[in-house]
Amino acid sequence: MALHRILLVLFFFSRLPLEAAAPIVTGVSPSHGAPGDIIRIAGRNFATAGTPGVYFGGGLQPATLSTVSGLEIQARVPTNATIGPILVTNHDGAFTTTQDFIAAPYVESFEKQFPTPTGENDIHRGKAGDTVFVEGLNLESINKSPIGIAYFFGAVRATFDSRGTRSVLLDVPAGAVTGPLIITNVGGSYSTGSDYFYIAPTLSSFTAKAAVGDGLSVTGKSLLGVDSVVIDAVNVPQFTIQGVTGTNILAIVPTNAPLSGKITVSSLGGSATTTTSFLLLPSVTGVNVSGRPAVGAEPGTIVNLRGFGLTGASSVTFGGVAIKPTSASATGIAVKVPTGALSGFIGVVTPNGTGTSKSNFFIAPRITGFSTNQALPGARITVFGANFVGTTQVIINDTAATNFTVIDSGTLAVTVPSRPGITTIGVYNPGGSAFSEAKFTVFGTKPVVTSFTPKFGPPNTTVTITGQNFASAQAVRFNGQAAKSFKILTDTQLTAIVSDTATSGPITVVGPSGSVPSTNDFLVGNTADVGVKLSANPTSPITGSGLTVSFTVTNNGPLDALGVRTSFPVPPAVEFLKATSTRGTPTFDGTTVFILIGDLSVGRTVTGEVSLRVNSSTNLTLAMNLFSNTTDTNTANNSAHLSFTSGAISLQVGRLSDKIHLAWPNDTNYVLERSPALSPQSWVKVPTAPSSDGTGLFLDLPTTNSPSFFRLHGP
Repeated sequence: MALHRILLVLFFFSRLPLEAAAPIVTGVSPSHGAPGDIIRIAGRNFATAGTPGVYFGGGLQPATLSTVSGLEIQARVPTNATIGPILVTNHDGAFTTTQDFIAAPYVESFEKQFPTPTGENDIHRGKAGDTVFVEGLNLESINKSPIGIAYFFGAVRATFDSRGTRSVLLDVPAGAVTGPLIITNVGGSYSTGSDYFYIAPTLSSFTAKAAVGDGLSVTGKSLLGVDSVVIDAVNVPQFTIQGVTGTNILAIVPTNAPLSGKITVSSLGGSATTTTSFLLLPSVTGVNVSGRPAVGAEPGTIVNLRGFGLTGASSVTFGGVAIKPTSASATGIAVKVPTGALSGFIGVVTPNGTGTSKSNFFIAPRITGFSTNQALPGARITVFGANFVGTTQVIINDTAATNFTVIDSGTLAVTVPSRPGITTIGVYNPGGSAFSEAKFTVFGTKPVVTSFTPKFGPPNTTVTITGQNFASAQAVRFNGQAAKSFKILTDTQLTAIVSDTATSGPITVVGPSGSVPSTNDFLVGNTADVGVKLSANPTSPITGSGLTVSFTVTNNGPLDALGVRTSFPVPPAVEFLKATSTRGTPTFDGTTVFILIGDLSVGRTVTGEVSLRVNSSTNLTLAMNLFSNTTDTNTANNSAHLSFTSGAISLQVGRLSDKIHLAWPNDTNYVLERSPALSPQSWVKVPTAPSSDGTGLFLDLPTTNSPSFFRLHGP
C-alpha cells in the first residue's frame, strides 16, 4: 500500500508545469555575415519552451538552426536577411538585440538613370559620368551605423548617393570597364555575375599576322561581354575572352579569313576597330601526288598543296630548297619538287609572309658514299648522303638490316647483315628509295684463332693452332710473316711451321673473308733475358743502424723465364732482419736469403726488400744473384752489387749567428737528446723536429745562458 502512494506522488509531481522563461541574448558572433554563414547566438532559456525562432534584421523568414542548446543557438543566415537587430522567440516570449546585425548586400535590379535610356538594350550600358540606379537589400544601414559599404563597376570603385537600405544612386567612375556590379560591406559582398554593366570596348594591340587555325590575340579594355569578333566582313566564330576584367581575346583564325582586314570587336557596350589591318599568313594543310595524299616524293614530281592564304605565292621551299610554283590560288598550289630538295617542312612565301606545313615532307634519299667499301657481318658502317630522316629500311645484299640509326639528315649508321656478297646499299623513306652507285662487299665468316701450342719456339718449330673456320684457310702468318708450310687437319685445327724470318707477335689464319689475329703472341726464340737491380737506403749506413736493400727482377724476353730464383748472401758484419717479395716466399738459412720466384712471363717485374742491421764499421759488399731454367744469353744483368763503408754516427755542433747548429746523418733510428749537465746526467728528447737538407738532418736551437749537452741516442 505504501508503494502505491509513492508512485502516485511521483506521478503527481511529473505533471507539474515547467516555469515559463523568455529567451535572453547575451552575445552574437560574428555580428555580420552573408547568406549561408553560421552565426553563434549566446544567452539562456533557448530550449525551455519548444524550438526557438531566429530572425535576422526583421526578416519574415526564420533562419535555419543547426545547433540549439539552453545556452547557444547556431543559426544560418537566410537569403532575405536584412540589416537590423536579431529577434529570438520561444513560446514564453521574445528577445530583440540592441545591436544591428549587418547582413551582406543584395542587388535585385539596376539600370542607367542618366542619361535616360533609349531602349531596353541601353539600360545596362553607359560611360564615365553616367548614373545608375540600384535596388536591393542592405544597401545602407538603418541607423547610419558604419557598415563599410562600397560599390564597384568591374574593379573600379564608384561614388554613391544612398537612398536608404533598399536603393542607391551610383556615378559611373572614370576608368570603369565592362563587368558586374559588386557591392560589399562588412557582412560580405554581392556580384551581379554575368549581368554586366557595359562600357564601350577599346583596343590597344593585336597579333599582326597569323595563319588559319592559329590563335589571334587582341588586347584592350572592356572586352568582357564581347559577343562578336570580325576580320573585315568575316565573322570569327571561335574566340575566348581572357583576364578577370576582360583584357584579352584569343580568337582562332577561321578558314574563310580574308588576306587582310581590320579587326572589330563588339558588345552591348559598343564596338572598337583596329587602326591597322591583320594579315593572313599562308599555311599548308595537305599534300597530294597524283590525286592521292602523300607524305613524300621524288625530285621532279608534281605535288599539289592544299591550304589557305596561298594567293600570290612567289616560291615554295622543300627543306629550305626553293622553287617557283607553276600555279597558285587562295587554297591551292601546284609545284614541282626541285632537284636537291631536302626532307623537312614545306614553306610557302607570299606578300603577307611565309607559312610552313605542320609536318615534314620527305624527299627520296640520296647515297653518296660509305665509311668503308667492305666489312664483316656485324660490323658497324656509316652511310653518307642526304634525306635520311624518316628512313624506314636499309637493304644490304637483298637483306634488311635489323639495326640502323639515323644520325642526321646526311648520315646513318648500320650493322652489316650476315649474308656475304658484293652488292649495293639501298635506303628507303616515305619519299622513295635510293641505291648506291658504288659496290659494297660483305665478307663471309673469317677464320678465328683461339689458342696454339707451344707458346714459343725458334724457327722451324711446328705449332698446332686451334680455332674456327679453318677449312678454307689460304695462309698462316706469324706476326705477318708467312709460315714455311701449314696443314689443315679439321675445320677447327691446323699445324704450321715457323719461318726463318718470323718475329714474335700474333698468329693469323687467312681465309677468303680475311683473318682475325690471335689475342696472345707467339714468341719466336729459345732464350729469356732476366735481370736484377739493387738499391740501398741509406747509402752510407751507420754502425748499429738499419739498412734496407731494395731489388727489382725483370724478364725482358723474348721468352717466358721458367724457374726464376735469387740468392742474397749476408756478410758476417751484417745481421739479417727480414725479407719481402711481391712473388715467392723468401727464406734464410743463416748465411743466405733465397727467393723462389717461379715462372716469369715477358715484361713481368718482381720487387722486394731485404732488411739488415750493420753491426760493425767496415767495408761492405752486398750482391744478389739471379738464376733461370730458361737459356739466358745476356748474363751481365744476372747479378747486381752494392759497395759502401759503414761507420759510427757522429753529431756535429756549431754556432750559427745566435743559434746552435746541430747536424747528423739521415738515420731515423737515432734521437737527439739534451742534458743541462754531464754529472748528474738528465737526458731528455729535444721536442723540436729536425729538418732535412737531402743528405742529413739538422736542427738550429737558440742559445741560452746556461750550458747544454747534446747526444744522439740510438737503438
